[in-house]
Amino acid sequence: MTEGKRSRRELFRLLGKPFAAAAGGPPAPPAEEAPVEGGRLVVDLSRHPLPPGTGRRFRGTGAPGSILLARVSADHLAAVGGDCPACGGALRFDGARDAVLCPGCGAAFRLDGRPADGGGGGGASLRSHACRSAGPRVEIDAIPL
Repeated sequence: MTEGKRSRRELFRLLGKPFAAAAGGPPAPPAEEAPVEGGRLVVDLSRHPLPPGTGRRFRGTGAPGSILLARVSADHLAAVGGDCPACGGALRFDGARDAVLCPGCGAAFRLDGRPADGGGGGGASLRSHACRSAGPRVEIDAIPL
């Protein structure tokens, strides 16, 4: 390789980690498939464990985009859109900050879908979805509130 030229792989190795840390950590994993029954996305928590302070993205046939299901505490679940309205990136729930974060652009949102203070995202909001749980089964309205 000639002096002054760098491959993309080398640049990512040099710059990728600082950018990921600045944007709120590692990227979110891809959305998992869940069945849709009667207009509701159905998540079986016995198959997809969700400890307090964590979240997972799900998608189902007919649901508009992905939905992020967050377990705030042992008895509190919240569901919001799983794709960043600012950049389209995959969102993740950060239980320590009690916020939904976009590792791609650094946007932050509250669990009611509104932008968090100083969270970027250009003032855009997330879709908010009603969810109900009965034992390990969680039903999330595919149509946002």
